This record gives sequence, C-alpha cells and structure tokens, in this order.
Amino acid sequence: MASSPPPTARRARTKKASPSSRTPETGRAAQRSLLFDSPQYAGLSIREAIGKYAPASENDTGAYVRRVTNGLGVGP
Repeated sequence: MASSPPPTARRARTKKASPSSRTPETGRAAQRSLLFDSPQYAGLSIREAIGKYAPASENDTGAYVRRVTNGLGVGP
C-alpha cells in the first residue's frame, strides 16, 4: 500500500505552474519582479545583484556584470 506524500510536499506540487502556462514571457516577468520589485535586491549595486542572482560558484559573474553594464552604458 503506497503512502501519501506529506502535506508540505503536496502543497509544493500544487503551487507550480503547469507546463502549458510556462512561457518565455512569464519567465521574464517573474525575473523582472524578482530583480526589481523584491526586497532581496533593493538597494544593491549591479555587481552585488548579479553576484546574488548568478553566483560565481555557478557562473562567470564578472563577464555577466560587464555585459550588463556595457549594455546599459554604465560602469560596474
């Protein structure tokens, strides 16, 4: 007899968007909201925000900072 997953596991599964509702647009909107509207990134410099969003342990953060700041026409 299979047991049911704990309530927290069931809850987590129900909060995910269905694959049919995931689009590049909804992904970009979620990314914008995280980076520009959430308190976790408020007041951070571009370098600090990118370091938090894309840590050097997983990304070439320096290159990411250069690409963003060059695109914005500002210094890092």
